[in-house]
Amino acid sequence: MANKKPTIMEMKNVVTGILMEIEQIKQAINGLDIAFSRYIEYKGDKESFITQMQKEANESRANESGDSSGRTGTSETRKETSSK
Repeated sequence: MANKKPTIMEMKNVVTGILMEIEQIKQAINGLDIAFSRYIEYKGDKESFITQMQKEANESRANESGDSSGRTGTSETRKETSSK
């Protein structure tokens, strides 16, 4: 028996469902972002955290520009994966 092609309405329903799930994920991530930001401020580490994140971003950019293998990530990530 041949496979039946989905109708336009069936495809529309599937895409609508996927879009709704994506929106839920976006809202969950936004909530986590807010909670994490509040936690950093509560701990009083906001400035040192921002400084560290900028340092890691700069190192990552430097590693990517000098790395011809096409890999990305920090050196710690590379050490972890290479030791497995």
